[in-house]
Amino acid sequence: AEHARSRAEQAVGDVTNLANELERLSAKTAAKLERSLFTLVGAMGKTAAQLGPLDLKDAAAVRPHLEELLQRFPDCDSFWTVIPPGHLACVAPAVYESAIGTDITHQRHIQQVFERKMPVFSSIFELVEEKGRYALSVQIPVFHQERMTGTVAAVFRPERIVPNLIPEELRQHPAARLWCVQDDGYVLYANDDTHQIGTYLFQDRNCAKHPELARFAERMLSEPAGIGCFRCPTSTRRHVIHRVAAWQTLGPSESNRWKIVVIEPYEVND
Repeated sequence: AEHARSRAEQAVGDVTNLANELERLSAKTAAKLERSLFTLVGAMGKTAAQLGPLDLKDAAAVRPHLEELLQRFPDCDSFWTVIPPGHLACVAPAVYESAIGTDITHQRHIQQVFERKMPVFSSIFELVEEKGRYALSVQIPVFHQERMTGTVAAVFRPERIVPNLIPEELRQHPAARLWCVQDDGYVLYANDDTHQIGTYLFQDRNCAKHPELARFAERMLSEPAGIGCFRCPTSTRRHVIHRVAAWQTLGPSESNRWKIVVIEPYEVND
């Protein structure tokens, strides 16, 4: 009995230490991502001010500003100008020139930026030019004499941005998973499976099989930060894998909340 109690206390201590470590790593990852986005938005804001007096459709005048952004932020796919009510006007790199003139007024973040006249991050969306590839966009308003003349926009794929921001300590946890999830449950990034990007993380069939996963999902999506556990049997069902998770919430803009989730398995023999 004494031995069993000692083992139980050790197990609780191990899980508590792991949870605390994951909590620290999720907070550190969220802070790095927030700083990176703040730097990008700040640089785009300066570009927007420079573009104010220009015709946003004038490639000769506008593209050098977009190319400068692309040179500074090479992990972004492209930079654009968009004119009201939502038409692509200019782009860098030039490889995407064929899309100029495309009407994107149906996209929710385009509607939001022209309604609110303030920076807006999109939800995850499928790239028109690359089926099966997903991206995010940030739109920064361009003003001239207090009138909004359009936006300067960045398009980037999370799998090109997020891996560069993973703290070194997290890289040293080979079994750890890192999820970046919208607050509606759609995946922005998953280090263990990039095919999950753009999909709903907590599919009904998985949550139906594993009620603990459903409870964890509900908590994680509704609470700004926390620690949780859920478990699933292995494929052989000889062991139960307990997963310990910690999350932080990041708000890149007023209309967006992202969950930075770090998960690590904790194996318990039956």
